[in-house]
Amino acid sequence: MKRISAVIISTLFALVAFAEDPFVGEYAGEFVSEAHYFKVNPKVYAQVSKPSADTYQLVLTPQLYVRATPYIREIIKADGSGELKFGSDKASWGFKVTVDKSGEIKVMGKAGKDAVSAVLKKYERVSPSMGKPAPSGSDILIGGGNMDSWTLKDGSACDWKILDGGQVESVIHPAKNGKPRRNNTVYTKKAYESFRLHLEFKLPEDYKGMGVPRCNSGLYIGPVEIQILDTFHADAQWGDCGALYKFVPPRANFSLPPEKWQTYDVEFKGAKFDENGKVVKYPRITAWLNGMKMYDSVELTQGTDHSQLRAESYVYKPGGLKISLQDHGDKIRFRNMWVEPIKD
Repeated sequence: MKRISAVIISTLFALVAFAEDPFVGEYAGEFVSEAHYFKVNPKVYAQVSKPSADTYQLVLTPQLYVRATPYIREIIKADGSGELKFGSDKASWGFKVTVDKSGEIKVMGKAGKDAVSAVLKKYERVSPSMGKPAPSGSDILIGGGNMDSWTLKDGSACDWKILDGGQVESVIHPAKNGKPRRNNTVYTKKAYESFRLHLEFKLPEDYKGMGVPRCNSGLYIGPVEIQILDTFHADAQWGDCGALYKFVPPRANFSLPPEKWQTYDVEFKGAKFDENGKVVKYPRITAWLNGMKMYDSVELTQGTDHSQLRAESYVYKPGGLKISLQDHGDKIRFRNMWVEPIKD
């Protein structure tokens, strides 16, 4: 697990044809300029995303996957042409940026008296833990051709759709006769104390809005939610993908665009109790999104519910915690999920 960040660097610049929306994705290149700043800092990256169905966002930045100040962050309305045009070179430091469907970004501008140019190429980032096999002694939760390890909240059988290739898809039950939609969140039959977990998920391309409506789910460990949400276009706040929901945000935006398989890798150390069942050590969690560490050994003194009063009332008890996948009204696919119990 410690080598994940190093492995992802080696795959970062593998240039491949990008599927789905031809503009959306990540790009990398280098500036050409006599300006001293760009001679010292030539690398430049970009993310093109869709905040809504008819808009595109460009983030042009000196570095991805950190909270860097971008050169440009701009949203424009789609015009149906074969190019996206962002920016301006009217300021003393300014750039015009053109994105075309071939997977190339061209940057032209100036840094004071010096001209600046760059060509960025699209690449596809694939998590280094994608397809990671379950270690010996693990419980296979998804990928065995059934959902026998899961139940609904009331204890009834899980009816999520089983697809080819070891995939499953959450099933939505719409409201009937004025009654609320059935909650189809699924829970493991077993409870777990300390463990390592791997999960692969894919979010559909569904541009309902900027935030929570976009392909919402969650990976829960008892009262602790790791957010699952389409926020490739966002800033990695405490409600975005990867966050310990409304508790701790990820270090940066490590999300991939919709329709791309993504990975969670989690190391969870369960609570410790005295002879009376009182907590003497709270659980701790370390987690990676797409191979990048989001937070390290966070102490979980409370649940991560959006209602903090309710969250703070949660009391850990001996016996471990069940794992759940949230139904929030969106069809989301999962595969290759396993849990390896560990001793700590």
